[in-house]
Amino acid sequence: MPASASRALLAVAVAGLVVVGAAACGTEPAEGPTKSPAAAHSATPTAEPAETAEPATESTPISIDCNTLITPQAMYEVNANFALSEGFVPEKGSVAAQKVAADGLACHWVNQTSGESVEVSVVSYGDDKLTQLKNGFVTSSTSVPTYGKPPIEGYFQMNGADGEAQVFSGPYWLTTVSSGFYEPGDASPVVQAALAGLGE
Repeated sequence: MPASASRALLAVAVAGLVVVGAAACGTEPAEGPTKSPAAAHSATPTAEPAETAEPATESTPISIDCNTLITPQAMYEVNANFALSEGFVPEKGSVAAQKVAADGLACHWVNQTSGESVEVSVVSYGDDKLTQLKNGFVTSSTSVPTYGKPPIEGYFQMNGADGEAQVFSGPYWLTTVSSGFYEPGDASPVVQAALAGLGE
């Protein structure tokens, strides 16, 4: 084959390779920013779990004041040295504070001689809430039948240095606390005076 023909064929072959190479380069994806797996995942909206709201506890406001719940005469008969603490605010997080937040009433008397105190709080709840509370005290406290005849239910327990009486009568949950309550019977006069003030 003449040298000129060989050079012509070589030129054609080289041109063909260039065309093929250019076509192959054209199929490559264009360079650009890439997303990491985490970024791709975060770009997909996810449904947040719905929050379950606590059901509202139904209560009926207590419309009487402390001097009606336990009259001065009734407290005098319990102990002549006890006087009502005006403007009493129950300790945050206490049972009395929870009752006040549910439209209940909390009262506090102090012995003017010894400084000993008696706290009484009451709230009016619906049947479901009252049943739940009673079931809790059945397992955590001692049942006290002397606070009143059925359907009145009473419970007593020591909480540190304080004795606590829990009493249920009608729609009412009554609690009285004092460092002077060493046994269930010690709370009885206060319980009876408060139940009378509630008309129970």
